[in-house]
Amino acid sequence: MKVEDRIRQDVTVAADDFAAALSDVCEQLDLTKPIVTRKHENEMSRFNRTVFYPDDFVEECTFDTFEIEKINVKKRK
Repeated sequence: MKVEDRIRQDVTVAADDFAAALSDVCEQLDLTKPIVTRKHENEMSRFNRTVFYPDDFVEECTFDTFEIEKINVKKRK
């Protein structure tokens, strides 16, 4: 989560898909899940990241942006 372009909270989760990761992150940060639009899904598939704004949440938010980024980790053999 960012406030005034500064990261206020950072969470890392391991998940199989975007929906599961989003649920885990929101649970850890005690947030309601945002409304996921086609824009968010397209950004995740094309760029491995997307940004949610307070308007994407039903409840009032205390941050400017909520960013999700997929990090690919190569397993060592």
